[in-house]
Amino acid sequence: MSSEAQPQVTDDLESLVKSFKFDRVSPFIHVLPGLFFTGLVLSALPMMMEALSFNLSLFISSMVSSFLLATMLSSSVSTYILLDKVISHLYASGVTTYYFLKGGSFNASLHYLRNRLLKARIPSPATGLILSVVTAGLSYPIIISLVEKTVRDHMIEEEEVLLGKKITPYFYTERIIVEIALVFLTLGAYLIYQSFRVVKTYNTHIEKIHSTHPNPPPKIEYDVTVYEPARPLMFFIGILLISTSLHAVVGYLGLPSIFLMNFGVGLAWGFTNQRLREVGTSRMLLINAGLIYLMIMFSMIIGIAGYRTYSVIFERNLQEISTYRDLSIIHLAGLIFLNNMGIALASITPYMGTIPMSIGVNNAGLLIGALTPERLSMGDYTPLLIFIYPHAILELVSYSFFVTFAFTWRRAKSWILIVTGLLLLAIAALVEALTIKIV
Repeated sequence: MSSEAQPQVTDDLESLVKSFKFDRVSPFIHVLPGLFFTGLVLSALPMMMEALSFNLSLFISSMVSSFLLATMLSSSVSTYILLDKVISHLYASGVTTYYFLKGGSFNASLHYLRNRLLKARIPSPATGLILSVVTAGLSYPIIISLVEKTVRDHMIEEEEVLLGKKITPYFYTERIIVEIALVFLTLGAYLIYQSFRVVKTYNTHIEKIHSTHPNPPPKIEYDVTVYEPARPLMFFIGILLISTSLHAVVGYLGLPSIFLMNFGVGLAWGFTNQRLREVGTSRMLLINAGLIYLMIMFSMIIGIAGYRTYSVIFERNLQEISTYRDLSIIHLAGLIFLNNMGIALASITPYMGTIPMSIGVNNAGLLIGALTPERLSMGDYTPLLIFIYPHAILELVSYSFFVTFAFTWRRAKSWILIVTGLLLLAIAALVEALTIKIV
C-alpha cells in the first residue's frame, strides 16, 4: 500500500467508527415472554391434572390458548430484536476496537477475529424468530442464555483490551443448564428476571465501554474484585430447598407442579456433577447417594403437602401395585428389578442422565408422600420408616453408581460402576419382594 493510500484508509476507518451509535436497550419487550410463559404454565397446570388422572377434557382453556399465543408472539419479537441488536453491536464494536488498537496491528486483528467468532455462536435474527415460532416460545430460555454468554464473553474481551482489567464475571457454558433449570423450577417466573438481567448486562457494557464514543474509554487504575460463584454442591442444595418450598405450596393449592420441578432438578443436578467431575469417583458416589436421599425426602414433603392433588393422579398406580402381592417372590423380584433397571439404565446417558433419574426418584418420593397422610390416619407408620429399610438403602445407593457413571464414563474401568449398580439393584429387588411378602 502506498504512503498516500494509508492516510485515506485511516480517514475512512475513522469516519466509519464515528458513524456508529451505541444505544441502550429497553427491557420491556424482553420481559414480556417471561410474564406470559409464567401465566401459560400456571394456567396449564389444572389441565395437566386432568391429563395425569386420565380424565382428559376436550375443552381447551381459552386462558391457556391466550398465554400460549402471547408467549410465542412476544418471544419471537424479543428474540429477533435482541439477536439483531447484539449481532450489529458485535460488528460495530469490533471495528471500533480495531480502530482504537491502531488497526493493522496483531492485537487489533486478533480482537476483530474473536468478535467474528462470538457472532457465529448465536443464531441469526431470522433463525431465532423461526425457532421461537416453531417451538411456541419454548426455545426462548435457551436463546437468551446463549445471548447472555455471548455478550459477557464480548464484554470481558473488550474490558481486558480497552480498560486493562476484567470487571465482568464469566458465564460458563454449563451455566446455560442452570438457567434453563431455574425456569422450570420457578414455573417460568425466573425467565422474567433472566431477560431483564441480559438487557441490564448489555446496557452496563454500553455505559462502561462506549459512553465516551467516538473516543476510547479511560483505563481502570484501581483494583477490581470479580465475584466468580463456586460451591456447586451448596448451590444445588439451596435450589432443592427453595424449589421444595415453592412446589409444596403449589401442590397444596391443587396444582401438580412437581413434574416441571423434576426436569429442572435433573438439569441442576447434572450441572453439579459436571462441576465436580474432577473429584475422585468414590467422592462423587457419596455425593450423589446423599443427593438422591435428599431429593426423595424433599419430594416426599411435596407429596404430603399436596396429597389431595397427587393421590388422585396416582390412584391407578396404587391399584396396580396392590395386585403385585399375588405374585411369587421370584416374579415379584423380577418385576421390581426390571422397573428399577429401566430408570437406572436411562440415567447412564453422558451428562444428561440426571434428568431421568430425577424423574424416577422424585416420583417415588412423591408417591410415598401422597400415601403418608392416609396411612398415618390408619396408624400405619411404614411410610416414615421406608428410607431406612434395607431394600430402600440398597436401591437408592445403587442409583448413585449409574449417575456417577454418566459423568465419569471416560475414566478407566468405569464400567465397574454399572456392574456394581446392577448387582445392588438385583439384591434390592429380592429384599423388597421378601419384605412385601412378609409384611
